[in-house]
Amino acid sequence: MAFDRFRKARDEVGQLDLLPVMNLMVVLIPFLMLGAAFYHLGVIPTSLPTKVDVVPDKPPSDDIVTLNLLIEPERLVVSASSATLDEPTLRTLRREWAAPGAAYPLPDLQAHLVAIKAQYPKSDTLVVFPEASIAYQTLVDVLDTTRERVIGEQGGEPVHEPIFPVTVFSKPPIPDFDAPADGGAPAPPDDPPEAP
Repeated sequence: MAFDRFRKARDEVGQLDLLPVMNLMVVLIPFLMLGAAFYHLGVIPTSLPTKVDVVPDKPPSDDIVTLNLLIEPERLVVSASSATLDEPTLRTLRREWAAPGAAYPLPDLQAHLVAIKAQYPKSDTLVVFPEASIAYQTLVDVLDTTRERVIGEQGGEPVHEPIFPVTVFSKPPIPDFDAPADGGAPAPPDDPPEAP
């Protein structure tokens, strides 16, 4: 009798009920797919400076300038460097704008960059020297201003023209930024170092 009870219990085990697991998958898979569609990653293309040991023997035939942009809380400074242009010409490209309260004159900056791009159309590199205290959104706004500009509209969509699309980040300060515009020596520091 005890043996019959064991045989009956073994026969009742039979098949597993997979219906609840399948119901869970039917609900879970669309939920996961909907959640994934709302995640978008925005990227600003940039690059880091590289060390170049070899200088090319022959400079390029067309003049190319590399612009340097110093971003400080109270000012913006644009300067230029080039392998083919002389120092007086590069000094004419230098501009500085006051930015009280970090209110940067972005239209003025863009107009200056567009004028330089018109003079040197093969130029496309901007080296950015942001100070550590600059807010991220402010940095993004400045980069958007320097990379491209809206030149019109086509089919209801704005048409963009690249200005300086290649952005390279570096650490400030650069000695050239503190040099006076007339090319003289930089001003001495306010407090000279004490002698030992």
